[in-house]
Amino acid sequence: MPKKSTGIKEVVPHSIDAEMSILGAMLMDRNALDRGIEQLTEDDFYLPAHRTIYRAIVEAFNQHRVADPIIVKDILEKKGQLKEVGGEEYLVNLIQNVLSLAVFDKHVELVLEKSLNRKVIKAAEEVMKKAIAESLKGDELLDFAEQKILEIREKGVRKGFYGISEMVHDIYTHLEKIRKEGRNITGIPTGFRDLDDVTSGLHESDFIILASRPSMGKTSLALNIIRNVAVEKNIPVAFFSIEMSKDQIALRFMCMEAEVSISRARSGRLSSKDMEKIMTAVEKLEKAPIYIDDTSGIHLLELKAKARRIKRERGVKLIVIDYLQLINAPEKENRQQQVSLISRELKGLARELNIPVLALAQLSRAAVKREDKRPQLSDLRESGSLEQDADLVLLIHRPNKEKKNKETESSSGENEVVELIIAKHRNGPVTSVKLLFVKPFTRFRDYTEEKQEEDMPIF
Repeated sequence: MPKKSTGIKEVVPHSIDAEMSILGAMLMDRNALDRGIEQLTEDDFYLPAHRTIYRAIVEAFNQHRVADPIIVKDILEKKGQLKEVGGEEYLVNLIQNVLSLAVFDKHVELVLEKSLNRKVIKAAEEVMKKAIAESLKGDELLDFAEQKILEIREKGVRKGFYGISEMVHDIYTHLEKIRKEGRNITGIPTGFRDLDDVTSGLHESDFIILASRPSMGKTSLALNIIRNVAVEKNIPVAFFSIEMSKDQIALRFMCMEAEVSISRARSGRLSSKDMEKIMTAVEKLEKAPIYIDDTSGIHLLELKAKARRIKRERGVKLIVIDYLQLINAPEKENRQQQVSLISRELKGLARELNIPVLALAQLSRAAVKREDKRPQLSDLRESGSLEQDADLVLLIHRPNKEKKNKETESSSGENEVVELIIAKHRNGPVTSVKLLFVKPFTRFRDYTEEKQEEDMPIF
């Protein structure tokens, strides 16, 4: 039965002459040898014989031997591979094929370009086979395809050494710019003065966890951060709301911005003045670059694919997820392993997209057993590697809400002082800050009580 055509041409991109020139140069010049080993792998060569010769050259290099034709011939003979690469005559021919050592780097660039094209073709073939076999669901197939391309991109980036003189000059220039501008926020500002003073904002590639026990206001605080970032600073934000619908989220944004009671809005008990305030809020929110996905029980693969797309299409600078334990993930032996996988993947997503990813999380009930009900970093441990993966962990503590005395809770009025515990900070101090929670509007504000200034640790 004749083999079915894949639609991909049989002769894949390659340059035999460039490969021969590179191998010949490596056999006769130590500088070319060093540069070749640094920039190439055996997979970058198209001909199997060239891969074999390259391996022998690397073996001689690793044995601290001169990688000349005689030594390489000896290595190939001992392995019984000399004949299959064309014998001693072919090794000599490689050297004769070297036109000039000056064009070595150009030939390396050409071979790497051909190698990249072959890898992309191979990845496309693998994706096509999966699609034809229908062995993966639609979102899984898309993630497989994206992952294959990302693997090629990541492996293709070979970072070399950087001179300290270049780095310190660039950093000094950056510090001087910040000093002249009079700003101390180097990341994305949360909009809360004391929190930004400690963290200097939310930084690129950081995986941030905002956690509490249920009904402590983590969604409200997350929405406040989104509002401060998108409305006040016009910075695009993507929000994955797995627990609440987009309409519920929109209503909360409107009431928060208008400072209108959300309970009155839900019951329809709004005055004309309330409606005027809401209309003004709508006009502001219409201009805000906030993008909401409310897919219930979203799969990890789908979330990653959507995050990549919204970053590419809308240029989002912050991703917020509410909340982590509601994400569906591939089946594991237990839920703890699943959450650990989700945690690692979200950390990887932050690094891949080079933007902060803020994920909300539920704490265990360990804090309830403590006398002061104060949450700790260890309360995350039941959720796998969250504590390990996170760059920044924020825990919400509401002492008044924790107390069971109803008189105490009711006497706290509409405004409540909330402690935001910075339980882990990879690049700064572990401390806590206070925020003011305005309950009717689910609005968080800076805590403005006069307090004595304390010296902050410098990192």
